[in-house]
Amino acid sequence: MSDHELIRLIYKSTSCKRFSINELLDLSAKSSAYNRKFDITGVLVYVDKKFLQVLEGEASIVKSLFFKIDSDARHIGVEQIICEPLIARTFTKWNMGMVRMNKTLLFEILESDSPSRKNVPIQC
Repeated sequence: MSDHELIRLIYKSTSCKRFSINELLDLSAKSSAYNRKFDITGVLVYVDKKFLQVLEGEASIVKSLFFKIDSDARHIGVEQIICEPLIARTFTKWNMGMVRMNKTLLFEILESDSPSRKNVPIQC
C-alpha cells in the first residue's frame, strides 16, 4: 500500500466522559478545520460515550491522524475495525460530518463479534 494511496479507516472507542452537545459541536468544528487542511473526509458518530468514526484520505495522513487519535486521553479502547484501499470517497463533501444514529443499531455495530468482521484483513 502506497502512502499516497487513498484509504478508509474505521475505528471505535469509548469516551472517558459524556460529551455535551456544545462540546461535540466544538469537536466537530476543530476536526473539520484540521481535516479540510489535510484533505480528510469522513463521519463521526457519538452515542452514550461510544464513538464510531470513518476517516478517508491519503494513507500516510490518515494513519498519522489515527495514531494521534489513539493517543488521545479523552477516550479509551480505541479499536481499528477496518483499514482498506479506497477507489472513491464516500463522504466527499464532509470534512467531518456528525450523524445521529439509533442507539440500538449503533450498539449492534460496536459490540459485533460477527465472523465476517473478524475476517476483515487490516493492512494499515
